Amino acid sequence: MSFHIFIHIQESIAHNHTQTVINVDHEENNGLQHAYENMAMKNEEYDGKTHEVNENSKVTDDFEVIQLANAEATKADTVSTKSDKEENKHPALSEEEAGGQLAAMFMLGTAYSANLGGVAFPTGTGPNLILWGFLESSFTEPTSINFATWMAFNVPVMLVCEVLAFLTLDAMFIGWGKWRKIPPTSKKKELAIRRVVLRSYRSLGRITFHETAVFFLFLTLVFLWVFRSPGFTTGWVDVMSNDVAIGNATPAILIVFLMFIVPANPKIWPFYNESLKKDHEEDEEPRACLTWDAVESGVPWGLIILMGGGFAMAEGALKSGLSLWLGQQLQYFAVLPHSAIVFLIVTFATFLTEVVSNMTTANIFLPVVRDLALGIGMNPLFLMLPTCIGCSYALMMPVSNPPNAIAFNACDSMTTQDMMKAGLIVKLLKRLYRVTCWMMAGRLLVHGAHEVVRVGAPGELYKKGPTMRDLHVLSAHPPAGLSVVVNRDGDIEAIGSDDEVKTKYGSWKFDHVLDARGCCVLPGLVDAHTHPVWGGDRVHEFTLKLSGASYLEVQEAGGGIHWTVARTKETSDDLLLELLLQRLQRMLVSDLQCAILLPRNRQETKQCCIVGTTLVEAKSGYGLDTSEELRLLKVLHRASSLSPLTIVPTFLGAHAIPPSLEAEEATRRVVEEQLPAVMAAKRRGELSVESVDVFCETGVYSVSETRRIAQAARQEGLMLNLHVDELSPLGGAKMAGELKAEAVSHCEEVSTEGVEALASGGTVAVLLPTTQLLLGLKAPPAREMIDKGVIVALGSDFNPNAHCLSMSTVLHLACVLLRMSPAEALTAATLNAAHSIRRSHRHGALQPGMVGDMVIIRAPRWEHLVYQLGEHASIIQQVVCAGQVIYSKPAGLP
Repeated sequence: MSFHIFIHIQESIAHNHTQTVINVDHEENNGLQHAYENMAMKNEEYDGKTHEVNENSKVTDDFEVIQLANAEATKADTVSTKSDKEENKHPALSEEEAGGQLAAMFMLGTAYSANLGGVAFPTGTGPNLILWGFLESSFTEPTSINFATWMAFNVPVMLVCEVLAFLTLDAMFIGWGKWRKIPPTSKKKELAIRRVVLRSYRSLGRITFHETAVFFLFLTLVFLWVFRSPGFTTGWVDVMSNDVAIGNATPAILIVFLMFIVPANPKIWPFYNESLKKDHEEDEEPRACLTWDAVESGVPWGLIILMGGGFAMAEGALKSGLSLWLGQQLQYFAVLPHSAIVFLIVTFATFLTEVVSNMTTANIFLPVVRDLALGIGMNPLFLMLPTCIGCSYALMMPVSNPPNAIAFNACDSMTTQDMMKAGLIVKLLKRLYRVTCWMMAGRLLVHGAHEVVRVGAPGELYKKGPTMRDLHVLSAHPPAGLSVVVNRDGDIEAIGSDDEVKTKYGSWKFDHVLDARGCCVLPGLVDAHTHPVWGGDRVHEFTLKLSGASYLEVQEAGGGIHWTVARTKETSDDLLLELLLQRLQRMLVSDLQCAILLPRNRQETKQCCIVGTTLVEAKSGYGLDTSEELRLLKVLHRASSLSPLTIVPTFLGAHAIPPSLEAEEATRRVVEEQLPAVMAAKRRGELSVESVDVFCETGVYSVSETRRIAQAARQEGLMLNLHVDELSPLGGAKMAGELKAEAVSHCEEVSTEGVEALASGGTVAVLLPTTQLLLGLKAPPAREMIDKGVIVALGSDFNPNAHCLSMSTVLHLACVLLRMSPAEALTAATLNAAHSIRRSHRHGALQPGMVGDMVIIRAPRWEHLVYQLGEHASIIQQVVCAGQVIYSKPAGLP
């Protein structure tokens, strides 16, 4: 409604400007005084008529009063004459053409303001509302997007874009300098125009109680939205009961309810007096600020149905698997930098929305880019938010959005070419501004470092053999240090000396600047093998093992995996999620408020140990049946949007043979029931899974059964990441090499044939020295594997049976137990570990274009991270995930 009012006002101003200019230009100079006296008399007559309308008539529509003002203004005799010299100076447009130009400019300016201003608020445009709905429906836990963070992100850009739009329209329709199309208005004309505008303003009358009440209710709604859960302080939702989720719709419903109750006039209020009575004599009966008749006639029901239809279409695309399929097709973009992916997706969406409704475009694109982001390991918000804003910037065509359509239909002098030309220029200027702002800002600058351990060379995906010892270490030349720049995408922009970086990036503004003098910078550690989702514990088995009981003997007695499966079934989803997030947090940092990671009803501070892991492979495996395995994978999926770690999920339905089944029947159920159910849930967007694991071992799954499951997984497009040859030499490694599996784990009992098969198949061998130590197993032949060209990686094997979360401890044990050098161990725990889950193109090394995951230690050499067993808490200064400083050691701690 407010947009319609603005359009009518702009029409009135443009029309009267044209009429005034024509009248003024055709008057003679000698009638100047007479004309002004005439105008004064007309004004007095008009004021009397306006008062009469306000007091006695039943005309309540403001537009009728405005039209009356326009008619009186047209009759007013205004005077002024351009000299011939002035007319010859600006011969471009006639007065009528100039009026049409002004009308088109006013209409476009109002439409652009509605679009650009709406982008700054979550409820301001249709695409914004659609994104908000997707955030609430797609993510079961709160995201970092709220009214406060949205406005902080968009209001500055909105203000700059408004200025750019003004300059563009002014240049196109009025012109500057010698290219000016419309002559400058003389002071006499300005006075006449001002009188017309003043009449229109007076016709509005005084502010009524009704308008004041609605204004304060609106301010209350904005306050409730902004401070619902702002993030920078405690919100009003945070102090209320969390039994029922309170979203943004709740305050809106409350305010609408109040509008049906609060009276439009204060007759029933105790402070009602004669002054107020005079303003409300026309109201025979008390009425509310909002009535159902007003709702029926004023609410854009067609727009609401369009938005609902868009959500239904998006849900259909999700249920049918269309959005997931499109997201998978776009995963070829994964080889590009994240900023390039954002630019391509947003540019396509921005120009598509010019010919298709912006809400329709948003409904189609948002679920697709969400699945694309999850598929390539990006935060979905990183793609969804820019895509939403791009859809809101629909400025070129009348069909692009409702403000454009209203403005185009309201102005007869506007052509489609005018709207396209102005919209294209404004769109390109805004895009240029956004790209410039993006390119001139960074997340993080690390400077003054003593060493930067890059591990891999540009484009190097893994290392094997002697190359594992080459870490591409950069050493500073004092007093100069080394710097690392992380851009707004969270990717490494540059690595070099402090002076080089300062010269090239001195004009950049960074969110964080870390002084790393006396420190070494290493890639974030990668844990290539974990089992982090389970309930209960197995501390009672620790004593049994010390007494000599073997792993299989404990399992045959009802312990082991089956014990944990039973405890996990007894644990609720929310508690499983909390336990998982706590474990992930302990892999990463300490002394951090875990409230940012935990569900709302379990927010509390946890003291954790620093270990520096930033990327983790995470298996299910403690369900063993379809419903439980799906539940565990869904918990992992929820955690991926809450934890700063990058999580790569693996389906391990074949972790053990259920007690009531034979191995053949268990294999059939994994292949024919569990795996199809997992893939169907993945297509629906309920979970994410990239690999399949099988425990190929005596008493569990044989080599042939493992092969059958692996081949079924391959047909579904999943990677293979298998447990092989841990307790007995079954030949699992040989089979995995023949299948060209992405990775295998354990390999304590691997044969020479198995080692050769792994080398020829390009399969990564993930070694787990903690399991060897805690279970008293034989050491896997790490030296033989390295010498024969196997790609060797490391993992913690964190699970109830081997409770170790620290990859820095794994590094030390790899050197002591497996006879690996510190350089080989670091390569195995970074680049090669990332390659085992096929993430080494983005993780595991410090090179431009790779994710800015870093561990910064205070030590003269990087080897101290491996050398100082159990001392990682004292030497790790910062842990960084994608350029975000997740942990910074408090000052004063040793």
